[in-house]
Amino acid sequence: MKISRTTDYALMLTVCLAKVPSGERTSVKEVAASCNIPQRFLAIIVNRLARSGIIRAVKGMGGGISLARRSSEITVKDVVEAVEGRLDIVDCEREYEVCSMKRICCVKPVWKRTRKAIHEILDSVSIADIAGSSKIKVKTINKRGKGVVYEFSGKRQ
Repeated sequence: MKISRTTDYALMLTVCLAKVPSGERTSVKEVAASCNIPQRFLAIIVNRLARSGIIRAVKGMGGGISLARRSSEITVKDVVEAVEGRLDIVDCEREYEVCSMKRICCVKPVWKRTRKAIHEILDSVSIADIAGSSKIKVKTINKRGKGVVYEFSGKRQ
């Protein structure tokens, strides 16, 4: 199993957004610059995470992006699954998969335990946990949406 660059960027994005004060937004352009992520690629990730209910994206003048829930309520597993889909170690874990070795397989229990351990670890770490040790700084748009920006590097729970 390998976590994709897309997922890595999605986690960076959510950590960056965890730094934005509640009720405020930042822009895709600002996050791209702060995290060194290509802006066009980041826009695709924003759409995926918005569809999954992890972030809120507001279009137009005074729009921007922010977390849809508190960072302490979003786990690494939430973000990974929003980007990667269901985390399975091997294909035969999916209910619809038919395996020719099903009757004699002795390895599947190992893969099930491995998947369970990975899920538990990813589900035990929140975005707030990561953001607390992050040195990312992000400029935010003020509540009036007039394009006034300032730097903020505090921790948001």
